[in-house]
Amino acid sequence: LYTGFDPAGSTIGPSDGYSFKMGTIVAASGDVYIPHSIFHYVIRVTPDGKGFDQNPYAGGLGLSAYKDGLRRTEARFQEPVAVTRGPDGALYVCDAGNFVIRRVPIENPAVGEAAKVTTFAGSGQKGRESGKARFARFGILDTAAFDPDGNAFVLDSKVNHAVRQVSKAGQVFTVAGGAGEGVRDGIGRQAEFGDARFLQRAPDGTLYVVDRTGPRGTYYLKTIKPANR
Repeated sequence: LYTGFDPAGSTIGPSDGYSFKMGTIVAASGDVYIPHSIFHYVIRVTPDGKGFDQNPYAGGLGLSAYKDGLRRTEARFQEPVAVTRGPDGALYVCDAGNFVIRRVPIENPAVGEAAKVTTFAGSGQKGRESGKARFARFGILDTAAFDPDGNAFVLDSKVNHAVRQVSKAGQVFTVAGGAGEGVRDGIGRQAEFGDARFLQRAPDGTLYVVDRTGPRGTYYLKTIKPANR
């Protein structure tokens, strides 16, 4: 085990158990950024496995809320489930319990702790409304992936059964699904998803979605090919 967290305490180290979901990211430096959905924060683990001084990188240990912050550790999350890295180098956190995507700058010596955590998309209220990113609504977010131009693709599956896009222009719209739960293939919003669990983008622009649906909980690997809106 590379590193871990003791759910009964706050020890971070190479020999402890850890409770987190699958949306982690490895930076060019070798640091690993991990969302802890139970204790509502993001931790940075260094290549030596010692973590970040046993303190959250962003958010507060066990402090559940929705708050952007001037300092990373002043921000508050509620069940962050996945972290991805944007083309601007920042971390983007699927903050499932708050129905938003948060932007967390990777620490830069020039700005240090003043790096501000902000809301990238979502109003903080559950729903399915599209439109301007700050006023759009999501269900329970799962994972996200960026293209090189800065467009984000987000798996909004637990409530809306859809893949949404946050464009580089700051607009949110549905790419695929959204009409209800099911297994049907189709073009755009004609497609259906069940309890989709993971989204990844290939270099050619194809989106791959791991979907779990049906009475037996069958897993499917679905593809979404890039196309004009």
